[in-house]
Amino acid sequence: MRVETSCKAFFAAFQIEFATSCIQEIASRISSMVGEVPNVASPDTMGFIFREALGPILLIAPWNAPLILAGRSMASIIGAGCSVVFKASELSPKTHHMLAEVFIEAGVPSDVINIIQTGGDNAPAVTETLIEHRAIRKVEFIGSAGVGSKIVQAAAKYLKPVLMELGDKAATIVLEDANLEEAAATCIFGGECFPD
Repeated sequence: MRVETSCKAFFAAFQIEFATSCIQEIASRISSMVGEVPNVASPDTMGFIFREALGPILLIAPWNAPLILAGRSMASIIGAGCSVVFKASELSPKTHHMLAEVFIEAGVPSDVINIIQTGGDNAPAVTETLIEHRAIRKVEFIGSAGVGSKIVQAAAKYLKPVLMELGDKAATIVLEDANLEEAAATCIFGGECFPD
């Protein structure tokens, strides 16, 4: 991960620790996923909400925090009973592949996680091919707003629901009553963790 992403040693260690805690938290909640009987507006009417696995989910995760962002998403998808088609970032393919191997080594059946790697030149065509495939039931994308816009357009063509976490260069707002030393330290941490 350090070689692929040029992150500093402390951020690599932080990713391992944080990704592990996210995955453990998600795993601890799997047994509490239950259905509901909601209140409905019409008298003498009853409604039910069932939680069922949706089917194969296409996960597209970025390079800049490859263990945290891909790890928590894979755990959530698998925890909900779905399989994952994981399009690894072309900027951190070995790290993403290793993450998939760790899930399989931990006991996730190998056919639950399907990893696809491609070069940057082929990424748009491969992504659209994956989105249009009839087996894919939903798309999860984590990355830039520019690429996210293209992903949502492709998903709309094939009527696939999309879950997005969009980034880019986010501004920082420090309120008047904030602890300036803590705010400055947090800004510096964010700037050091994610290399340009």
